[in-house]
Amino acid sequence: MIQKIFKNTFLKNALIYGASSGINKGIVLIAMPFLGQILSIAEYGLFGLSETLIIVLGIVVSLNGYMSILREGIGNLEKAHILTMFYLKRVALISLGVILALFFLEKNWIWFTIILILIEALQLILLGFFRSQDNHLTFFLIPLSKLAALFTAYLFVKNDPSLDELLLYFCIFRGLFLLPFLIKVLSIKIKNTLIQNFIPILSFSLFLIPNGLGQWGINYFDRLIIKNLKSEQELGIYTACYSIAMIIAIINSGLLTAITNHVLKNYKKWTQSLYKTKVLVIYSGVIFFISFLFLVLIDFIKTLIDIDILNAITTPEKIIILILNQGMYFLGIQFFYTIILFYHKKAKTTSTITLVTFVFSIICAYYGIITFGIIGAAYATVSSYLLYAAITIYYSLRIDKELKKYLMKDLLIIFLFTLLHSGLYILLI
Repeated sequence: MIQKIFKNTFLKNALIYGASSGINKGIVLIAMPFLGQILSIAEYGLFGLSETLIIVLGIVVSLNGYMSILREGIGNLEKAHILTMFYLKRVALISLGVILALFFLEKNWIWFTIILILIEALQLILLGFFRSQDNHLTFFLIPLSKLAALFTAYLFVKNDPSLDELLLYFCIFRGLFLLPFLIKVLSIKIKNTLIQNFIPILSFSLFLIPNGLGQWGINYFDRLIIKNLKSEQELGIYTACYSIAMIIAIINSGLLTAITNHVLKNYKKWTQSLYKTKVLVIYSGVIFFISFLFLVLIDFIKTLIDIDILNAITTPEKIIILILNQGMYFLGIQFFYTIILFYHKKAKTTSTITLVTFVFSIICAYYGIITFGIIGAAYATVSSYLLYAAITIYYSLRIDKELKKYLMKDLLIIFLFTLLHSGLYILLI
């Protein structure tokens, strides 16, 4: 059975890229057992906020070169390398200007976060190159080096814990551990110049930046509102809940990566067969199993890992996590259809949909948090992702009429999952 799964290229890619993206985007969750020993709940919330800024603003600093390198360079070493060098030079110039400006600012968690954003931009460019060449091992090792850098930083400060000191050493070791991958790319010699005009390619990546920023807003703006309207303690608790829900976001990352590679090579198979629907069934089953497993194991895990962050998760927080899990599921559904827009290079449409959802999410989060507290942020998340999926499906159907053939089957699967997942609330109560 295991051998059969790994012979399936789609599943294999989903597992590999899911693990890679999971380490990068889920580092706040993965690091919880050891960071919880040196950081207070409030400091943990600030670390989560810092990591959020790093991931999203890294996209801006890199000019979203990751997407262009993947879209244009997949399977083509020369084109991928030329694009990688194009974006690396621009990231270097931006970084130089930012570093000069930082000399006039006070060193605190925000200062170190800015440095980490620059390193994240470099990492994104390198990830785009290695992913475009299907270099699975290196693609996995790059995020792993990020986790290794954080753990090394933890070892340096565990006897005298400080959030600023942790971020300082995190900056140092992230840069050092990323250096071998940069050298590997720079050592490649390409003689041919395949690209005469970079403007269309650059435009494609730039038009997708609002999409990335909008996704950040939907994902994380609620934490900024909590920080300003509530307390850092509540921010820490909500960050812990969101970090656990990030397990599904990690799966989504692997799913999106696998879908992207698959559709770029097998577009008709995705749109004109039941393949997409079968993947949707498996995805829905996996997400339900994870939510169920969470309810069964969370109290047992708390006895194994005795830290304040986990001990703060009681029944109300468990409800928040289930609501967030449902929201992450709707985000995964959106991925099944947004790839249609990506394939047809509808960058403006993709960004518009995301920005509309972002505005909706801000309004929902603001009034939800004022009215219901941090559980209101979870309600805003699930509502926003449901809208996100619905609008994306609508515009995908307008672009490719073949999708209508299997739409009712997909909607039935989504409805049954939501109904079944809602039963977990009854089990919890």
